[in-house]
Amino acid sequence: MGDDMQRISLSNQAFEGKNNVYLLNGESRTTLIDTGDGRDETYEQLASELSESDVSVSDIDQVFLTHWHGDHSGNAGRIQEESGATIYVHSRDAPLVEYNERAYEEMYATQRDLFRKWGMPQAKRDVLVSRFHSTPEGTAPDVKPFSDGDTFSIGGQTLTVVHTPGHTAGLSCFRLERDGQLGIFSGDTLLPVYTPNVGGADVRVSRPLERYLDSLLEIIDVGYDIAWPGHRTPIDEPAERAN
Repeated sequence: MGDDMQRISLSNQAFEGKNNVYLLNGESRTTLIDTGDGRDETYEQLASELSESDVSVSDIDQVFLTHWHGDHSGNAGRIQEESGATIYVHSRDAPLVEYNERAYEEMYATQRDLFRKWGMPQAKRDVLVSRFHSTPEGTAPDVKPFSDGDTFSIGGQTLTVVHTPGHTAGLSCFRLERDGQLGIFSGDTLLPVYTPNVGGADVRVSRPLERYLDSLLEIIDVGYDIAWPGHRTPIDEPAERAN
């Protein structure tokens, strides 16, 4: 991927395949895209992989999160605690990344109501509630929210926010041109093997399928040369995959 950019594959407890963290080692700032989940073993694995590029956690200057889900944002607080890094995430997902209890309570209340409206059997509801209804543990980061179209300088190159809601309300990709290629860090918007959960993964999204399809159409229209997804391996034909 080049000396200035490394894809770090981290273990994941779920079926999605290994989580990707991307290291962009610029001249003046060291940047991560996503962080992996918040388990101790994942953090240690991340620190070990960074050291292979002569980078320590304390060297991280800024982190851009694709969305609030724990397998992408779980180590953000710990990284910030160690390095003082600035943590960026879309404004719609910022309260959940900051472990805002009211934001979680409102989301879970909506989820319970939808489970009932969807006709989900009570026993199944109970299983899901026990699995998902808890505020994350560990260190909560302070975040700086961004919006669609915001730009950031990364080693002399421009990282542009592309808001792609559907999987979550604030899910965002990051556009970056490097080595003559127009690429996109696609998070969980565009994945190489399967389609992300749309509708249940973030009940705050209104018309989630419609908005997700609009996000895919935007990727198709731009015609990226490559996508660097949140799980598994890079996608060489992003438009074809989105189609």
